[in-house]
Amino acid sequence: MIAYCFCEWHCSSRIMSVLADGVLVAGVVVVAFPLLKKKTPDC
Repeated sequence: MIAYCFCEWHCSSRIMSVLADGVLVAGVVVVAFPLLKKKTPDC
C-alpha cells in the first residue's frame, strides 16, 4: 500500500502516497460503517 522512498526527491511523494492511503481507508470506513451498523440490531 505505502510506496517505498527510493531517493530523497521521492520522499515528498511518499508522504502524499501515505495521505492517499489514509484517504482510501477513510473512504472504505465511511462506506462500510453504515452497512455494518445496518447488520447489527440497535440497542
